[in-house]
Amino acid sequence: MTDELDSEHAPMDLRPLLVTLLGIALLVGLAILAPIAFPRLTLPLLVAASAGLGLVFWGAGYLFAIRHAPLKWKLGSLAALVGAGALAGLAADRLYHAGASTDASSFAEAEVSPGGTINMPRGATGRGPVSKRFVAFQEEAAAAQRDYGKALGKLQFASLTNPYALEEDPAVLENCGAIAAFKPKADEYAAKTRERIAAMTQAIAASNFTEALKQGATKMAVVPGFDDGAAARDAELLATGEALCRLLAKRSWRNIGGYFAFSGGDGAEYRKLMDRLVGVAGAARKAQMASYDRIVEGQEQVRDALAR
Repeated sequence: MTDELDSEHAPMDLRPLLVTLLGIALLVGLAILAPIAFPRLTLPLLVAASAGLGLVFWGAGYLFAIRHAPLKWKLGSLAALVGAGALAGLAADRLYHAGASTDASSFAEAEVSPGGTINMPRGATGRGPVSKRFVAFQEEAAAAQRDYGKALGKLQFASLTNPYALEEDPAVLENCGAIAAFKPKADEYAAKTRERIAAMTQAIAASNFTEALKQGATKMAVVPGFDDGAAARDAELLATGEALCRLLAKRSWRNIGGYFAFSGGDGAEYRKLMDRLVGVAGAARKAQMASYDRIVEGQEQVRDALAR
């Protein structure tokens, strides 16, 4: 009789409850941490993985404390941890979605100029890792383009189509080889630009964006006017420029009203070279327009994805 009374008044073992609460707390913490530390999973996989993690926590708790509890505590703690895991998965998915939406909002709100330049909204660097990386990508690309354009401008291509300029300063005709020597720099610029674009697209692919957001953002990750044919166009520009320089260096021309007038057969060669330059310029304009169209298309995809 005394043993029965002692058993009824014995203090309750709180270890199963504490272990269960600890497991739930860990699941909540992991749900908050997941969008920061782990790639995004689909909702079913995320819920299943979180529920499975709750089961793992229950198994660990069972070894240390729950196995000593009554059956109803064992079943209750199991249901609590597995259920908390599933709910944590749902919560994590919402956090993924909220974080990705905020991050992608920079792409949706950006202003796109007719030339394909993207002006990101105020505070874009603080909206998420992809937005921050995209701002840096554009700044790096713009700086590289400016430096490349300045270096190309020093070759004085404009003078080769302007007889007045050549009469004022014919120095460019004395160093036509400098145009051909510029090709390694052009190749280096193209290679680094491709690397920069590839790194940006990889960052988007590795982000927590949905597939629709990734597709749209990737289309916006371009350098205006730069495409797969950019290196070939620059090579053609330099080759044609050098040939034009050497032709004009023969001094078989006169300036007549702002036009080159040639003696002998050099006039036909000049017209052929100018046609090549016009072709390169036309292709460059098409590439610029295609960049703009691609960016606008990508932005519309981002906006549509965020509106769902």
